[in-house]
Amino acid sequence: MSEPAITFPSGSPDPVIQQTFNLNDQLPAPPHQVSPQFFTADQVEAIRQQEKDKLYGRLSKQQDELTVFKQQLDTLSADKAARDQVIADAQKAKDDAERQAREEKLSAQQLIEAREAELKKQQDDFQAQMSLQVETMKKEHEFLRLQSFTQRRVAEEIAANTIIPDLVEYIGGNTEDEVEASITKAKEKTANIVRGATSLGTPSIPVGGVSPTAGPSGPLDNLSAPKQLSLADLQAMPMDQWAQYRRQTGLDRAGNGQGLFG
Repeated sequence: MSEPAITFPSGSPDPVIQQTFNLNDQLPAPPHQVSPQFFTADQVEAIRQQEKDKLYGRLSKQQDELTVFKQQLDTLSADKAARDQVIADAQKAKDDAERQAREEKLSAQQLIEAREAELKKQQDDFQAQMSLQVETMKKEHEFLRLQSFTQRRVAEEIAANTIIPDLVEYIGGNTEDEVEASITKAKEKTANIVRGATSLGTPSIPVGGVSPTAGPSGPLDNLSAPKQLSLADLQAMPMDQWAQYRRQTGLDRAGNGQGLFG
């Protein structure tokens, strides 16, 4: 049934408003609005499970790589020891010949003093080299232990659904305390995201990727070739700079090692 027409009185001072308007005339439809997209709880759980499976797979792979790394490191150490022995024998023969030539020109007292000084220098050099090797092994062990600790803690929080996978890449630190502090921040961030999504009526969690922040920089960043570190350098070096030094020296490739999360 059509609506009645409205007619303005003929005595209106303006003839334009005397037109008849049909109440069935419709205003233009408002522009189409895109509804925000939400994910159901089942979809969110499926996404979390996928991320858990990926993370556990990477953890298993890294454990295998660590075993291979240790085996290859032993092989490389044995090969290096054999090469070093050949070089040392050749150098010793050369040094013996040179020393014999010098000794022929020295008095008995001078010979004793020179030999004592030479032995002391050898002892000092050997002690310094051994200290450097021990510190290098300690630093590498500390690095691998910190990686293992971080991976375990991240896996625990992911399993407890207290951290969304998108925030995993921001977890790290030079010590266990720093790692725990970054985990706490990630948990707080996750809680805020879930709380905000829940306030909209549907517990949705963003699943899109986020851009990773740049890693920490240090004095090793601009080196074109590995620097020969001193004992003090190694002792004072934080874990993030040690990770860079490992890449520069090829130590991380000895076991085909990769970063914290592959």
